[in-house]
Order: sequence, then C-alpha cells, then structure tokens
Amino acid sequence: MWAALRAGLDKLRGIHGTFYRLLGPEVRGLDGFYGEDIPAYADLGIRIPTEPDLLCDQVYEKTGVQSYIVDANGLGVELMGKSSGITAPETWLTEVIRDNPAGQEEQMTPFILVRRLRDVG
Repeated sequence: MWAALRAGLDKLRGIHGTFYRLLGPEVRGLDGFYGEDIPAYADLGIRIPTEPDLLCDQVYEKTGVQSYIVDANGLGVELMGKSSGITAPETWLTEVIRDNPAGQEEQMTPFILVRRLRDVG
C-alpha cells in the first residue's frame, strides 16, 4: 500500500517508476500478464532469474556464447547478471541497448546478440 501511495504522489509531481523502485528487483523485473497482446500469457507472470550470473555462465558452458541479462524499459536499463568472462564495464553493457536496438514494441521481449567490433588495420 505504501508503494502505491508514494507512486501516486510522485506521479502528481512528474516522477515515474516509484512503485517498482520501492518494491525491488523481483517485482520490477516481473513480465507477463499480456492477455490482449499474447493470449497464452493472460494468467502467467515471468519471473527474473534467481541467479542471473550463474545462468549466463551456464549459457556460455553450453553454447560458447558470453551473455548478459538486462531489464530494459521506458524507465531505464538495469544489468541483472552477466557471464563471468565479460570484461566490458556495466555502463557500456547498459548503454549499448538503451536506444532499443531490437525495436521491440507491443510487449515483445527481444533476444539481442551484441558484440564489439575488433579494430581493423
């Protein structure tokens, strides 16, 4: 109730996202319940991984692909986890997808491959 009240007051002041910031990453990262757009998800919520770093390392072990997981929306981009072999700074990892490179709209969750270009010459 406190988060809803604070969110309502902040919205009047032009501050958005208070409800989710106060309730933490588990609620902030929850996706789903898109009955109109995706009927199969009308009654389902998709939770964030409980151990995102471990999941990314498992993806690497099985595929050879380093990965990272972010929660990106109109309020911002939050790095949730990454493969232990990724050395790029967190600021680069979040900034590279901040401008919505996959063009996702209409409740879509993209899977994006990002890689640095090596210097040529």
